[in-house]
Amino acid sequence: RGRIVVWSRADSPLRFDELADIADASVERIAIANPDHAPYGFAAREALKSIGIWEDVQNRLILGENVSDTLRYGTTGNVDVAIVALSLAIQTDGDWFLIPEELHTPIDQSLAIIVGTEYEDEARVFIEFLSSEEGRAIMDRFGFVLPGDGLPATTPTA
Repeated sequence: RGRIVVWSRADSPLRFDELADIADASVERIAIANPDHAPYGFAAREALKSIGIWEDVQNRLILGENVSDTLRYGTTGNVDVAIVALSLAIQTDGDWFLIPEELHTPIDQSLAIIVGTEYEDEARVFIEFLSSEEGRAIMDRFGFVLPGDGLPATTPTA
């Protein structure tokens, strides 16, 4: 399960403590992935609607093609704030905080093995590794919640 965060550059004069803060008039440009086809953007739109600020921020939205594009808009300073995947945010020196998961549909991701693939045995080994204690620790470190686990151990920088 992926998580979304509110992300801003570490050198930004703007500070955000909760999702509603991005509706402030001082925030001119807000990046989210395109909610019409990007799961992280869909979750961002749901979260913004959940707290009642979607209409207020809609005219300030810059839509990324995907969540990586969205973070790029933020890291280059082309937007004031971005709503992106936790797994991407933790790899930057930006400031961020988790958006409460109850504000959006869970961003569940799946893993499957294509039966008959040339690498079926290797795929099974990989899945076993991801399910192991070591694999789960790696997924946790990169901000993903695996079935049966709680929140990632990752600590926000903001």
